[in-house]
Amino acid sequence: MKNNTIKYKAIKNEEIAEAIIELATPMITASGGDTEIVQALIEIAVNAWNISIFKPAGNDYDTEIEGILPKKLDETKAVLFKSFIKFMIKEKQSRYPDFLKGIKNYKCSIDSGKITLNIEALPVKPAI
Repeated sequence: MKNNTIKYKAIKNEEIAEAIIELATPMITASGGDTEIVQALIEIAVNAWNISIFKPAGNDYDTEIEGILPKKLDETKAVLFKSFIKFMIKEKQSRYPDFLKGIKNYKCSIDSGKITLNIEALPVKPAI
């Protein structure tokens, strides 16, 4: 009988939250500290994280990205946000390939410019 070993690193929710904030920092910095924009960026970053743990439906993630874009964006802003989401997906997959938990719920609070992100993550089925 062959014993299959699954290599799966246990990742804490706090580690995922820190990774999301780190990946979103360039856009958060560019927001100028506007709390509403930062909240929106965190929401998009969380959604991008979840997209990144699965293979795209097609050759790329364009279909998935369209599904999480805010609907009221003009074309210029839509292009900017699509670039941000693609950056998040690529960087997550590159820098955090072992972080295989999807995010079920999250809560973001901002106090005096400090972002606190609490997440509830569920493990996804690791590859064997």
